[in-house]
Amino acid sequence: LTSGEGIKELAGNIVQHRFSSLMTEAKSQYDYIFVDSAPVMSSTDTLSTAAAADGVFLIIQSLKVQSEVALKSKMLLINNECEICGVVLNRVLQVIPAWMYRLI
Repeated sequence: LTSGEGIKELAGNIVQHRFSSLMTEAKSQYDYIFVDSAPVMSSTDTLSTAAAADGVFLIIQSLKVQSEVALKSKMLLINNECEICGVVLNRVLQVIPAWMYRLI
C-alpha cells in the first residue's frame, strides 16, 4: 500500500473501522501483511493500527531510543491488547576485531 498524500497532523488520521475492514480483506488474500507505522510515542494512529494486527514487532534504534521510552512504548502496546511478537534492535554498531576475521 502506498502512503498517499502527506498529512500535516500526526494523530487521528486513520478511521479505525475502515482500517479493520481493509485488514480483514487483505488477510483473505495474503499470508502475511506488514504495516510500517510511525513510532508508538509520536502517533495515536500507531496504537489503533497495532490493535488491528495479529502481532507487532517493536523496532528500537540503538543508541538513540532511551530504555524508558522503549519500556513505555511496550506498556502502551500491552495496555492496548497488542501482541508483541518480538523486538528488533537496529543500527547496532559492532566492531569485529582484526584477529577474528581470520576465523571467519
